[in-house]
Amino acid sequence: MPVVTISEIDFSAGDELFLFSDGYKDQIGGEDEKRLKSGAFKKILVDINPQPVEIQQQLLEKTLADWKGSYDQTDDILVMGIKF
Repeated sequence: MPVVTISEIDFSAGDELFLFSDGYKDQIGGEDEKRLKSGAFKKILVDINPQPVEIQQQLLEKTLADWKGSYDQTDDILVMGIKF
């Protein structure tokens, strides 16, 4: 039988939880035709965190478009934020 682990996380008002696929960080772009990578994506999430949710969405879309440039999207992209 598979082992099921259940964890609880306490959130406070103003906390934010991001769920995402690997598509954003794996997008090819930039000057060197490389993937964005996890560290850069995490920094983007930290940087946009103080902004209202609507602005976060705009910043994520603009950052991805700027990074991607003329390259095709290489994967599905999902970023979902939940603010408590």
